[in-house]
Amino acid sequence: MSLAQTLFYATHVPSTLLLSLQNFIPATFIPTPLKTLLAAWVRLSADPILAPLIYTDAGTTTPDGKHILLQHTPQRAWVSAILFAECTAGVLGLLWILRKGVDNPRTFPAQIAHAAHTATTTGILLADLYATQLARTAQQNAILLCAYAPYFLVPLWILWRRMTTTTTAKVSKAKKA
Repeated sequence: MSLAQTLFYATHVPSTLLLSLQNFIPATFIPTPLKTLLAAWVRLSADPILAPLIYTDAGTTTPDGKHILLQHTPQRAWVSAILFAECTAGVLGLLWILRKGVDNPRTFPAQIAHAAHTATTTGILLADLYATQLARTAQQNAILLCAYAPYFLVPLWILWRRMTTTTTAKVSKAKKA
């Protein structure tokens, strides 16, 4: 379990930092290759979640030159809230878990919290993708499902494993006493 879980966490951090973080920093600080990567992803998949993050002159600053922090419309501000939580608490928690080790029992509560957060928020994102699926081709829907489903299924698996491991350890400890 630890190798698969470590790989999941290790890939989750860069994807969050490379893509989601673009929502919260000025475009001038984002290297062109990262902006190009995001734009290529959105062109390929028609991703409605990350599409608002593509920087345009009109989309990143107000007419008086002030940076717009959240680029989603007010109706989709919840997406920015999820991305903000992932970019802050999620990344810091994952880095701590990776540093301490995924098999370290001290990290189990953080793993449970992160897995529950990731599974529930990704579930909401998947529901949103399902609700807007008619706006995309079947191929784009398949690409999005393949991209987002692991961030729903793997955390559920981690959550189940950690909950059963924690419960089993408590029961074993109680039986010994």
